[in-house]
Amino acid sequence: GLALGRDPNRFSKAGDCESSTDWYLGTFDDDPPTYALGEQYNYLQPTIDYYAGSFERESIAARRGANTASLLTSFWADPNFCEAGESMLACEYRVHNPSVALIMLGTQDVLLMTPEQYDAALREVVRQTVDANIVPILSTFPSNIEFWDKSLQYNKIVINIALEGMMLTGAFFAILA
Repeated sequence: GLALGRDPNRFSKAGDCESSTDWYLGTFDDDPPTYALGEQYNYLQPTIDYYAGSFERESIAARRGANTASLLTSFWADPNFCEAGESMLACEYRVHNPSVALIMLGTQDVLLMTPEQYDAALREVVRQTVDANIVPILSTFPSNIEFWDKSLQYNKIVINIALEGMMLTGAFFAILA
C-alpha cells in the first residue's frame, strides 16, 4: 500500500456507533493531552504521535446505526464527500487514504443479520480493505447483554476471519479484545 501512495501516518475507522464516538480513541488527539498512559504503557506514545490526527477524525465509514452490510452500499454514503455509487467504505479509503483500517462491527449486526450474513459481509469488508492495499485490523465488539450468546458467536466470527486472513495472505490482522 505504501508503494501505491497510501499514507503511512493515517488510519481509518470503519464501524457502527462504537467506532464513531469521541470516546473511541478520540482523546489521543487532544492537545494538550488529557490522557495519562502511565509508566506501564508509555511505550505506546510514539505510536500515538505517529498516527496523530487519525484518532479524533470523523470517519465516513463509521456511523451510528450502521451494520457491516451498510458499509458496502452507497445508500448510506455521504454525498458531500462520496462519489455517485461509492460505498461508505470505498469513500473513506479514497478520501482519507489510510495505510491501516481499524474495523469494529457487530453491535448492530446481532440485531439485524444472521451469522451467515454477518460472516459474508465482514469477509467482504476485509476483502475490499486488502484489495485497496490497506492493512485491516479487526476488533471484536462489546457484547450486547440482551443478545449475549449471539454477540459471542459473532465475535468468534471476527476472530476466525482474522485468523484465516493471517494464514491465507500472510498479512497482519490483529485481533483486539
